[in-house]
Amino acid sequence: MHIDHWMMFGTFAEQDHFAYPTKEAYKGVIINANMAAYASEGLAAFLLEKTANHTYIIDPLTHSFQHDPYYISGKDGELKSSIGAIAGAYGSPVQQIAGQRPVTPADFRTDEVLEPFPLCQCR
Repeated sequence: MHIDHWMMFGTFAEQDHFAYPTKEAYKGVIINANMAAYASEGLAAFLLEKTANHTYIIDPLTHSFQHDPYYISGKDGELKSSIGAIAGAYGSPVQQIAGQRPVTPADFRTDEVLEPFPLCQCR
């Protein structure tokens, strides 16, 4: 059985790991969606330089919005900017609820909410 290895890109502090042991040691890169939403230009430059010709997967991190807002807020109690960026990309209802309370399945009950939601494969 063939096993593929993937590298997880969580923060820019991890970029040195993408040359270890060689670029050919892994098949692709998993990117945190909040990094893609918050630092898209820097992330794109990094990926083109360090991981060209690899496959990419974006981890949507939707679980982040299911937790108590404390865990996605900064020291000032405000929503972390990278989490706010991804909430903005997801739109309603996540954008309106993030940082106020956890997002629950009940927030997605109606077709009006589900239809424009980017991650919905409803139909």
